[in-house]
Amino acid sequence: MQHSLGSRIRELRMKRGFTQSELCRSICTASMISQIESDRARPSYKILFALAERLEVSIETLLSNSEIDIANKAAHKLLQAMVNGHKHEAALYLCDELLKSQHATITRHELLYLKGRSLYHLKRYDEALLAFTDVQSTLVQPQRVDYERLAQIYSYMGRIYSEQKNLQIAVYHWQKALDLLHAEASSNVELLGALRYQLGVAYTELGQPQEAIQCFGEAVTNLRRAGDLSGLAETYLQVATTYRHNADHEKAARYAELASTTYDLLENVNLKAQAERSLALCHANTGDLTGAIQDLNRLVGVFKRLQQPEEAGVTLVDLSKLYLRNEEYSEAAHACEEAQDLLAPDSLPVGWMHWVQGHIHVHRQDLTTARTHFRTAATLFRSHNRLRAWDHTMSDLATLHHEAAELHTAVAILQELRAGVHSILQQQGITFVGEWV
Repeated sequence: MQHSLGSRIRELRMKRGFTQSELCRSICTASMISQIESDRARPSYKILFALAERLEVSIETLLSNSEIDIANKAAHKLLQAMVNGHKHEAALYLCDELLKSQHATITRHELLYLKGRSLYHLKRYDEALLAFTDVQSTLVQPQRVDYERLAQIYSYMGRIYSEQKNLQIAVYHWQKALDLLHAEASSNVELLGALRYQLGVAYTELGQPQEAIQCFGEAVTNLRRAGDLSGLAETYLQVATTYRHNADHEKAARYAELASTTYDLLENVNLKAQAERSLALCHANTGDLTGAIQDLNRLVGVFKRLQQPEEAGVTLVDLSKLYLRNEEYSEAAHACEEAQDLLAPDSLPVGWMHWVQGHIHVHRQDLTTARTHFRTAATLFRSHNRLRAWDHTMSDLATLHHEAAELHTAVAILQELRAGVHSILQQQGITFVGEWV
C-alpha cells in the first residue's frame, strides 16, 4: 500500500518518538512540518535530506512506498539537486520512479541523462553507457539537434572510457563533443575548457606531448574566460608535468610556479604542495638534486600533516627516485618502505616504487629479487598505459636474464614485449606488414 510523502514522514517521526517541534529543530518551522505531513506543502530538497538525516533513514527509505506526488518542476529540481549534491543512490531511486510515472514536463532524455550521470559517479559504467546511448537516440530530432546536451553526453562517455583505460575511444568521444559545440558556436566556456583539459591529459598519457600542450593552451583560454581559477591551476600543473616528461624543464618549472601561485590565491594548501612537488622535480632535472631532495622531504611532512597519505606516498616514491640518482641506496630503500604503507598496491606510484627497488637490488647484486621487482613494475606500467616505462623495464629485465645466461627467458621476455607493442599499435590503428626484426 502506498502513502503520501507527508504521511510517510509522519509515520517515521512517530516511530522515532519525535514531536513535530523536535523533528523540525534547526531545519524548518513546526508549522512547515505540520503542512508537509498533511500534504499541504512540499519540502525542498534541502529540507527533505535534513529530515531523512534527523529520522536516521536514507532518502530512498523516506520515499519508498510513498506516492511520488511532487510537482513536476519541483521533482526535476529535487533530482538535479541530488545529482549535483552527489546523492547518487537516492537520485537513481527518484529517477526510476519518475520514469515510471512519465511526467509530462520532464522529458525522458533529461531523466536518462541525470540517471547516466549518477551511474557514472557510482562507477556503474556499463549501465551509464546504456543510459547515455539511449539519450543519444532521442536527442537527434529532425527539427532541432540539442548539440550542447549531446556534447555533455559525449563528455561523460569519454570519461567512462578513460576510466576503463581505453584512451583512444575516450579521445574520440571528447573530440566529438568539441565538434558538436563548434557546430553550435557554443559559448559554454566551462564545458569547452573541461573537454580540452581532458584531451590534454589523454594525449599526455598516450605519449603525444605536442597535441597535449595545444589542448592545454586552449583550455587555459576557456578557463580564464570562465573565471575558473581552480581549473586554471590544475591545467598549469598538468602542463608542467607534460613539459617535464618531455624534458623541457625550463617551461615545466614556469608552469609549476604558475600552478603554485594560483593555488596560493585559492588558499588550497594541499594542491599548492602538489605544485611545489612538481617544481622540485623540475629543479632536480636542471641540476639542483640536493635542493629537490630537501624540498620533497619537507613536502612529505606537509602531506602527512594535511592527512593526505596517498600524496605523501607519491612524494616518497619521487624522493626514492632522486635518492637512486644520487646513489643513496639506503635512503632510497627507506623511502620505498615508507611509501608502500601509504599507497594502493595496484597504483602507478607503486610501479615506480618496484622499479626503484629493482635497481637497489641490482646494486646489491641480489639479481633474483631485482628481477621480481622489475616484473611487478612492468606489469603495473602496462596496466596504467605507461608504455615507455614498460618498454624500458621489460628491456632491463631481459638484460638481467641474459647476463645470468638465462637466454631462453630473456628471449621470451623480448617476444612478450614485441607482442605487446603489436597489440598497442593495432589498438591505435597501425598494422605491421611482414616480419619485424
